[in-house]
Amino acid sequence: MTKAKMIQLISVLGLLFLMNSYFLKAAELTDSDKETLAMIAKRCTTNRQMLNSFECEYIRSYNKQMTYKGHYAFKDDKVLVYEKIGDTNDYYHYIKNGEQLRVISDNNPKTVVLGTNENRDIRPPTQDPWEFSGNDFMYKLDKIDSPYDKVASVESVTENGKELTVVTIEQRLKTSPEDQVDNLLIMQFSVQNGYLPVKVRQSNKESSFASETTTSKILKYDVGNKTFYLPASFSLKNYRNGQLNTTFEYNIKEETVKINPDLPDDMFKEDIQPGDIVVDKDKGIQYTTPAAGVVGVPAPDFTLDVLGSNEKITLSKVKEKVIVLDFWATWCGPCRKIHPAMEAIHKWAQENNKPVAFYAIDVKEDADTVAEFCKKDKYNMPVLLDTDGSTFKAYKGTGIPFVIIISDGIIQNAHIGSGAEVDVLEEHIKDMIIKALEK
Repeated sequence: MTKAKMIQLISVLGLLFLMNSYFLKAAELTDSDKETLAMIAKRCTTNRQMLNSFECEYIRSYNKQMTYKGHYAFKDDKVLVYEKIGDTNDYYHYIKNGEQLRVISDNNPKTVVLGTNENRDIRPPTQDPWEFSGNDFMYKLDKIDSPYDKVASVESVTENGKELTVVTIEQRLKTSPEDQVDNLLIMQFSVQNGYLPVKVRQSNKESSFASETTTSKILKYDVGNKTFYLPASFSLKNYRNGQLNTTFEYNIKEETVKINPDLPDDMFKEDIQPGDIVVDKDKGIQYTTPAAGVVGVPAPDFTLDVLGSNEKITLSKVKEKVIVLDFWATWCGPCRKIHPAMEAIHKWAQENNKPVAFYAIDVKEDADTVAEFCKKDKYNMPVLLDTDGSTFKAYKGTGIPFVIIISDGIIQNAHIGSGAEVDVLEEHIKDMIIKALEK
């Protein structure tokens, strides 16, 4: 046997020994240990169920420098977080309705973010500390038989007169059973506080990174025949190479805590306002909502010259059920970006015999400039000339590209901007047209 093969054989045997020791360690859980884990899981679930209507005020700090003062409330699956950062007027609203997240910032009050965003930290201090360990403790309990995640041990200890249950979980890289242990997760649960975590620590194999959450105050509430425990003061510390890197500290004002108050539904609703910049992460599109008084009103009539002919178009004489107006200009980059989407929708309507009329209305440019540009960009839609910008002004335009959807003489919808891929823009505007056709 060669030296290389000998080393390979020793490595395989060593790995098998480690795997066997690892699985035996996990298999040594006693019935009492399993009952303890079941109690912890039950408490986690119960604590969440108790939080079906809750409200409080809190203060949190980052590295003891930046201070956040906020209000937190939720009812069912609706969440509201209202924060002020330092002494500025910088506020954030987070509203979660099912899987939808809305963010409104007074730092830029015209921005609304729709859709889920896992990278944004929306965890208020009223959530349980195990959230800071990656929110996978419940997953670990459900996956005890997995070869990649194992509960390594469950033991009882007494610390500062408190009885604690310490759960140690080893995590493996999720590629193959041959991978080495990658992370170590240690959780201490307080028996006296209904098996709530009082300390959570997670570190990687090299110990170059570690995070630790410590709960220093837990409030207890009896609601009906159930007991609810609320972590009221706790800190999160991140370490890199053994040195403290960042800290977060949270403190709830105990006198402001309200359990199961009659919270009105409308406090959890933030409607998109006229002029808002909307960032829809689920659809991958960004656009600006039209100004107040644009949608739902009679479409202002106009008569405009058609580029390249002596013809004029008068809106009130157009016979199609739906009319699409696309205000644009040759110098407008976003207009050029949205153009392929508009051409594709125009082609779709023609090929499917949809009763839709399309007009690309150039704003404040002369006919020669527009004609030269259209030759290069191959505009197939009829192009109208709003040389003095009066039609754009009549429609209360605030920016271009500005797409107007008209049906039965009423402006049914509008879209401003081109913040998306062409196919997304196409589907977004096509959807508005289809809805207008269905009216």
